[in-house]
Amino acid sequence: MEHRQKELCRFVKFYNTVKPHRSLNGDTPFEVLQAYFS
Repeated sequence: MEHRQKELCRFVKFYNTVKPHRSLNGDTPFEVLQAYFS
């Protein structure tokens, strides 16, 4: 179970900070959030 939790956390981090999203014009959710609070 611990291994699955680590892999899930790793995937979520990748999904939100590395993977560009077409619906966000190629930005990551983290980049959109940073721009919002800047």
